[in-house]
Amino acid sequence: MTMLKKNQPFVSSTVNEEQDYLQQRLEKKKRALLKRLSLLGGLALVLTVFFAVSFYLQHAQISAKAEKKKELEAHSQQLGEEAKELQLEKTRLSSDEYIVNIARYKYLYSKEGETIYSISEGN
Repeated sequence: MTMLKKNQPFVSSTVNEEQDYLQQRLEKKKRALLKRLSLLGGLALVLTVFFAVSFYLQHAQISAKAEKKKELEAHSQQLGEEAKELQLEKTRLSSDEYIVNIARYKYLYSKEGETIYSISEGN
């Protein structure tokens, strides 16, 4: 039998081995848990980046389409005004009086006995 020191508790080798085994098992569980949490965190990070990039790209597309829509609406309004003007011109051109007035003004046609004087609007 070995002599024990006064303050050293008596612990059998099987208890120490059992505690070592339990300690090693606890460490393995902690490492496994850490691996799972790291994997889950990495996956969450990848998904977050993916959704952020998708959101940014969709926002850019929506902004571009909104700008295009404004341009098309302005162009549509301009075409509508031009169509109204052309319709009015069409109605006027169906009148013989209007055609005579245009011919006299643009092409300087005159009635018999009339003299046309051209006045320039410059200095």
